[in-house]
Parts: sequence; C-alpha cells; structure tokens
Amino acid sequence: MDFYSAAENMCPPAIVEKARFLNVSKGDSVSAWVEIAYSGASPECRSAIVGATAQRVTKASDFNLVNVLLGEAAFIAEANSPEVRLALKEMAQRIVPNSFICGTYYAMLWRNEIDLTVEHPPIPPSQWVIDIGAENRIAFQRAIYRLRMGVPEAQEHLAEGLAVVATETFPLQSHVQYLLLKAKLPQNRALLEPYLDDPRRPPGLFGPGLPIGEFIRKHLPR
Repeated sequence: MDFYSAAENMCPPAIVEKARFLNVSKGDSVSAWVEIAYSGASPECRSAIVGATAQRVTKASDFNLVNVLLGEAAFIAEANSPEVRLALKEMAQRIVPNSFICGTYYAMLWRNEIDLTVEHPPIPPSQWVIDIGAENRIAFQRAIYRLRMGVPEAQEHLAEGLAVVATETFPLQSHVQYLLLKAKLPQNRALLEPYLDDPRRPPGLFGPGLPIGEFIRKHLPR
C-alpha cells in the first residue's frame, strides 16, 4: 500500500515531505520523527506515516528511530488500519528486538493485536540471567507479551522466570518495579504473592531501600 499517497489526503504537506525524506538509517532522523509525532496532526495522519516508515525499516535501521516508531505505533494503535498493522507485523518480522527496543517492540505487537507468539517462543527460565542485562529484560518482556496475548501456561512461565531472578535482591526489585508493576497486569497479585513477606532490602543509590515484600505491597493495586 502507498501510505504516502494516503497521507497526502490527511496530513499537512510539510509532514508528508518530512516523512518522505526521513533517513531510517541515521539517528539524527529521530528529531524529525519527534516533530511529526508532536506536530498536532491527527492520529489517522500519523498512522499513515507510521505505515510508510515501517515499510522502510530493516535490520540496518537506526535503533533510536525504530524505538520511537514502535512507541508511536503503540500509542496510536486504535487509529491503525489493518493495512498499517500488516506493515507493522512485517517490520517486526524483519528486525530483532534487542535489549534497547524490546519493551516498545512487544508493547507495539500487543497493542496492535499482532500475534507473533509462535515466532517468539518462551525463553527457558534457566536462561534468565541474574544481572540486569539484555537476556534478562528480553525474557521478561517476551513473557509479559505472551501473557497478554493469552498464550496457555504463559503465567506459569513468567512465575518460573521470576523465581530464577528472585535469588538476587536488586534484580528482583528492578524487574518487579519496571516490568511487572508498571505493566499493570491483572495477574500481578498472583505472580507477586510469593514475595509479599520477603524481608530483604535491595541496595539503592542512597542506601538500602524498602524490604522487597513491603515494596510490592505498596505498589500492588488495592
């Protein structure tokens, strides 16, 4: 589909021109994309630009640009037509979600109801490393995505992975805070109940933080 032609009927001419000359291989194109996203153009206009840009993204594209594109595609998901969602799906199949973009990558798939769960099988809990790194974060984000997509046994898998990283204090609180509680999963209470009485205090910038159990109780919805 020629998304640029569609955009011409919905977008200010300056936005279409900026999108046409966007260099998806260079990081400085991020500023141009941000200008498009915050231009005040309608969601339908920005959706057409998302589709056009997604068609151009490859493995060699700048990850900063890809990250903001994924974020915009998730943010305006309700405005994305089946054609735009197809372009996003095909883009997602061309690129590899590294530690930098995996959060927005899987959020984009979920919000646009794009099911690539077969292509993204669960990462075995035994491979969920302890330190805060690429493998760990990708494992969590993929597990959360699979849970949101309703994959059978996805909740059990996420619980098993959480149990692996729970052997270390700091990674547990980091993942609880940024990946589970922030995700606001309906299953959070069941996933985190095993840790409600955990007395360990993770190290922080200004000394030990709240006990893990107390931290979880504080942030779980009532």
